[in-house]
Order: sequence, then C-alpha cells, then structure tokens
Amino acid sequence: MPAYTITGNLLIMVVKLGSTGTATTPTGWTLLTSRSSTGNSYIYYKVSDGTESTSINLTVTSSHVSAITYRISNYEGLPEASFAATNVNDPPSLTTSWSSTKNLFIAACTTRQSNNAFTAAPTNYSNLKTIGDPSSGTTAHVRLATATREVNSNIEDPAAFTTTGTLDNPQSATIAIKGATTDIANGDTIVISGVVGMTQVNGKRFTVSNKTTTTFELKDVDGTNVNTSSYTTYTSGGVFNRVYTLPTPFLNCRLT
Repeated sequence: MPAYTITGNLLIMVVKLGSTGTATTPTGWTLLTSRSSTGNSYIYYKVSDGTESTSINLTVTSSHVSAITYRISNYEGLPEASFAATNVNDPPSLTTSWSSTKNLFIAACTTRQSNNAFTAAPTNYSNLKTIGDPSSGTTAHVRLATATREVNSNIEDPAAFTTTGTLDNPQSATIAIKGATTDIANGDTIVISGVVGMTQVNGKRFTVSNKTTTTFELKDVDGTNVNTSSYTTYTSGGVFNRVYTLPTPFLNCRLT
C-alpha cells in the first residue's frame, strides 16, 4: 500500500498469485477484472476513506503473492480495465466508455516463475515498476510489472513489455482512469485544500489565470501573480473548490 492516503483518492491494486492459487476480494475493495487461465491475476479498486494502513491482508490459497498498488488523485468516475484474451506479455487495446479526455492508462503484466525480468515498459510508457520472488523456475513463484501513460485519448493499445528469461503464462491488462475535468475559467476564484508539502496554499483564495486543458496559474485576489519559490516543496495531493457569487434577493439597504 502507499505510505499514506487521502480521503477520495482512488486506489488500484494489481495482484498475481503463484501456481493456481486464488484470492478473495478484500473488505472494502471491488474486483475490477481478473483472468483465470493457467494461473490467476486480479485487479481491484477502492475509493479511499482516509483510514487505510500501509498494508492490507489478502486471503489467498497460494504461498506466493506479488502486488502493486497505486494511489491516484485528480480523477473522476470509476476505472475500467481489460485483460488480454490469451496469455501474452502484450496488454490489450482498451476503449473507454467515456469520450476522449486526459486519461491515465496503466499497463500491467504478471507471470508465474520468477527466473525472468521486465527490462523496459511498453513504448510511450514510463515509471516501470516490478516486484517478484527471488529467481526461480517453479510456477509457485511470481513476478509482476506495471507502467503508466497519460494521453488525451479514450483508445489505448499498449505495446508489449520488454522481458528477459522465461515467462510462464503471462497475463496482461490495460487499466484506464479518467482525469478530472473542470469548468473553471480565467478570473474564477478558488480555494485550495489538502496539499501535502506546499501547505502555504491551503485554505487560501486565489484567482485562476492562464488556464489550459490540464493546468492553470494562480494569482492573489488582487491580481498579483503568486510566487511560490519560497514555499515548501510540493509533495502530493490537493483539491480546489470554486467560489461562486450568487445574486441576492435583498436590497443593499436591507443587508446592513
């Protein structure tokens, strides 16, 4: 599990079991998809309530388990995923149910046996993560790899992982998470909260400036650009809420 969670974060967990072992969905989690074909792989998700610990207990029928968990912010909706229809190290094409927008895709591949290595992520993917047992040619031992890509498309077909050694019945999947969208515009007033690290911005009002499809800049409410060079280094997290101005049904003289 990640070192910490924030309420509302999306948690994604990819699990591989040794031999033909099976797993029971952990309490509070939802099974997104799985593959059972000469071995079993699972993908679970959960919306964090902020109380998760740094570990999770899995009920399994295998003595060997590998798992990788992601903590995701700035998303909306629920994730979607699909396993390849055959046991290969090439994640399948995935078309999301939503239209094109900024999406996070996770490519995953699992294998029985651990006398192997995942040496490179699929083309255009980065942040390769891999975990597994010490090298062994027995099918009770397992290895797992994931990598990520952000792209403005609702259709994604990752290339194969680059590997060495022997892969035993590899099972590959593609996971999609929709990036959060917003209707804010330049000149809108927002309040930021939940930032870890650069806490100086929490609880303050700012004006949106130079907005793009994925970023915006901050100004003080008086229109001065915010200089964060002296602030603590940003670590993670953070949300913003738009401040709305509503018309009042009262005359000014009745508001004193």
